[in-house]
Amino acid sequence: MGHISVRRYASRDWSRYAIRNGSGMRSRISASSARARRQLRRLETLVEGLQDDLLTPLTAPEREQLVRLLIRLLDHHGSGPGGPAHA
Repeated sequence: MGHISVRRYASRDWSRYAIRNGSGMRSRISASSARARRQLRRLETLVEGLQDDLLTPLTAPEREQLVRLLIRLLDHHGSGPGGPAHA
């Protein structure tokens, strides 16, 4: 979800986000209304279906390996859970 989208959802009272230590970085985004939670469930279902279609040729172990490799790349480039952008 991009920065503009987060603001749009927040303006509709669909989400809230907390700023981490005045850094300007969001540390948590959460659905704040029943309508937002329903929309989130619909989006999650849509994304899961798209992922299943995209990853159909891969076996379960191959999918797990792909996830590990993508996380490793994100970490290396500072965008993953362990990267400097999330410290």
